[in-house]
Amino acid sequence: LDFYRCNRTLPPNENYDTWLPPDTYAKEHPEYFALVNGKRLQPKNSQGSKGWQPCVSNLDVQKIMAGNVIQYFRENPDVPGINVAINDGGGDCTCEECRALDGPVTDYSRAIGISDRYVYFTNKICELVGEEFPDKFIVYLAYASASAAPQKVKPHPRLLPYTTTSSH
Repeated sequence: LDFYRCNRTLPPNENYDTWLPPDTYAKEHPEYFALVNGKRLQPKNSQGSKGWQPCVSNLDVQKIMAGNVIQYFRENPDVPGINVAINDGGGDCTCEECRALDGPVTDYSRAIGISDRYVYFTNKICELVGEEFPDKFIVYLAYASASAAPQKVKPHPRLLPYTTTSSH
């Protein structure tokens, strides 16, 4: 499988905004977006993939994002896979359901160890996409709060984790 970050064969760039465009959903469905400091974020398309995450425990979010990935594969049948990758800049959901997905040594104050929720979420997308496209890969960007290996969730066989490293 030809997979290089630089030539973007399977790009592992932040892109939840591609699969869940805020301007399409935020106004009518604030529950699709992260609960932060007691309020649901209301991102805009103009933010791109900066400063927000979806509520990954929301079943509708899983179905919508998987449906958009499926549509991408229908329109691009020759690609081996695509990324479904955490947005940049935080905004992780603090709802009870999302927090229940996290591993036992998660440090919320430092946004460390939240990988389990994002691997769980991406696994669900892999499962739904796999019903129609069992041979396609989903790239998972192990980045920021999701950079550590998951503690209690095993990645789906069609999930390709891509780790980032510090430039220090």
